[in-house]
Amino acid sequence: MKNNSSRDKKCLTFLFGSFCPHQHSPCIRNAYFVNYFLSQQQRLDLHVRRRSKTTITLRTMANCDQVLKTTEETGFHALGVSETTCRALVDAFDIHIPTAIQRKAIPAIAGGANVIVGAVTGSGKSLAYLIPVLEKLKLQEELQGFMRKPKKPRALVFVPTRELGEQLLRVLKSLSHHVKFRAISLLGGRVGFVQQKKSLEECVDIVVCSPNRLVKHAAMGNIYFGDIRFVVMDEVDALLGDDFVRDLDVLLAKLPRKTSEEERIQFIAVGATHPKQVFRIYEKYFPNAKQVNDKLHTLPENTKHVFVNVRGDDATQELISLLQQEEEKMNPRNAANHIIVFCNTVASCRFVEHYLSERGYHTVNYHGEIPPKKRTALFSEFLTNKRVILICTDVGARGLDNVSVKLVLNFEFPTCVVDYIHRAGRTGRAGNSGKVVSFVRKKDLLLARAIERGISQKKDLLEYTAQLKKMSPN
Repeated sequence: MKNNSSRDKKCLTFLFGSFCPHQHSPCIRNAYFVNYFLSQQQRLDLHVRRRSKTTITLRTMANCDQVLKTTEETGFHALGVSETTCRALVDAFDIHIPTAIQRKAIPAIAGGANVIVGAVTGSGKSLAYLIPVLEKLKLQEELQGFMRKPKKPRALVFVPTRELGEQLLRVLKSLSHHVKFRAISLLGGRVGFVQQKKSLEECVDIVVCSPNRLVKHAAMGNIYFGDIRFVVMDEVDALLGDDFVRDLDVLLAKLPRKTSEEERIQFIAVGATHPKQVFRIYEKYFPNAKQVNDKLHTLPENTKHVFVNVRGDDATQELISLLQQEEEKMNPRNAANHIIVFCNTVASCRFVEHYLSERGYHTVNYHGEIPPKKRTALFSEFLTNKRVILICTDVGARGLDNVSVKLVLNFEFPTCVVDYIHRAGRTGRAGNSGKVVSFVRKKDLLLARAIERGISQKKDLLEYTAQLKKMSPN
């Protein structure tokens, strides 16, 4: 028999995990291994189970290197991401392999161009820009000897809602345990202005902020923009609306105009929806930007869409009937039992919440007229209790992505296709299955039919519905 002692020793070490030459491979680092001293037949069925629940079958030990090679070719390392960040992604989020939009966006942003990123909801857009931004910030420290300073962040991430901002901050905090940097938020609500001012007096790298809160801090001299290298606008189509654009103009005018390539500010725009009418505005904020898209304005194939015609008071009866059906099918062991009901107005939210509460359902309201601290507490209640039904306006359509939602129910049909995309995006995230049920009244028929056809034909929903609108006799 041929002596394979050196290889056997390598595989033995690999199996027991005391040392592995491929430790940067998340496929191997987080595996559960069985004893190497098995029969040949037993080794034929050897499984390496990753924490992501994916199973890789090693038909023979000789196939070990091929598995490692495949992981390296498809993982974040293939995109030039450092070993430290790769490990952070695994340890913090159990993420091993980049999504389609991450494969496209990470190299584009790392290359230094202004980039507009567009992809379906739940596709990993946040990490698609956070990873290369962090990588470049660390390179600046290592190659240029950059010294971090109080009040002078290097990256600004603008968000339209406090919910999205807090979600991004949680992601950054998780990564910061492994990739050393400091991120803070300047958002209205839970953290007071004075406390935010104090947090800026320490060294800070990334600031997640709303435009109006940042304007106030800048006016009081609490923050300076001389070291800014990245400006990110997340949910950019919402940020460039009337509510934010004036403050953005004030802030962008304060940014330094640097011409050298090393000091030039890089602009990144991110969103699940990029309506054509805003591209003229994009040119103002993101000149010569490279567009990176993946399945833009489509919806995940693992989400089922149901359209139910209703009349007047029929909607409440249909709502109760639907909830009863979902309760019967509900698996108590399944974490993805959450239900979100969307309404178009605060008054409708209150009505539905009262109607369901009277019939014994545990509900919470979530809309813009609820104070931020109370809103956070209500959402926490929704997260921790699978029996709670969240009833919300479109405030809940962006940024609430840290929960597994089984059903999204549009009690009132959204007034535009953009809102439908974002509402539907609360379910079917990260490869999970989901369901969207929409109540359609007479006034909603044209838009609902267009969306239904667009989904069935896998069209760009914004372009498809716009074309149908032009063809409509009305």
